[in-house]
Amino acid sequence: LLWLKALAGSCCRVELRLPSRMWNVRKPYHWKSDGEPATRQQVPLGSEEALAILNYFMEGMPRGTQIHQIERWESRRLLVPYDAHKECVLGDLGPDWSREDVESWLFHGSDNVDAILHEGFKMSEVNLTRNKYGAGVYFARDPRLAHFFIRQLRGKCESHFQLILARVVVGQHAKKPAIHRKQDLLKKENREPPSGCHSVTSADAPGREIVVFPGSPGTPAYPAYVITYETPLYKDPYKDLNVFRMSFYDRRDAHVFKRYNGSQIYRPAWSCQADN
Repeated sequence: LLWLKALAGSCCRVELRLPSRMWNVRKPYHWKSDGEPATRQQVPLGSEEALAILNYFMEGMPRGTQIHQIERWESRRLLVPYDAHKECVLGDLGPDWSREDVESWLFHGSDNVDAILHEGFKMSEVNLTRNKYGAGVYFARDPRLAHFFIRQLRGKCESHFQLILARVVVGQHAKKPAIHRKQDLLKKENREPPSGCHSVTSADAPGREIVVFPGSPGTPAYPAYVITYETPLYKDPYKDLNVFRMSFYDRRDAHVFKRYNGSQIYRPAWSCQADN
């Protein structure tokens, strides 16, 4: 028997007692397995699933970027607590919010992609020296911003990079000013969202970064896809680029499949190169 505890806000607490082989959440539409054991499934680059992701990713990337592969991460162990957390946040927010309103698809750059896929986004891996808007996990609507945080390969244009495209429970957000003293990241108020909120964003550029806090409470992000690519991008997005921001008023803009479905507006020129 699997016990899961999903927390959302100060009053939402759910305990799920599930037989180990039972789905208590809707199996994602594109999944080919039941996610147990977890599997890394390659997405055909000519499929509608891949085209939606490519469209979402390439809108922000420079000419010369090449996509090598897209992989879907199917992990029941990570999805079930994520979905439970999302349902709790929905209950916390009330009937005016839909499942699509509470969740956004955002990019995350990391030097530890494999660890995130197997263990999820963990507070124990949070950087306590560089984070400006709280000691949480950072996501961005703009892939160029997430790309900047693949630190080990920064400036190496001929490398193969990997970005995570994640499902993130943004819910109700709070605008947070920058934290200037590193020691302040240890304070409780900078390690969890404010009361009544589920995420934070930068006060100086709302929607540029989205910060969530795993375990404070719940599991607010799921690593859905891994994109492997090459790019000539080397600029510091905080200095040299006008980055995309997530819209808090039109959440559909940050939903990779709903944004693509039936739309001919955003179809940038992009290049795919499948590895043999």
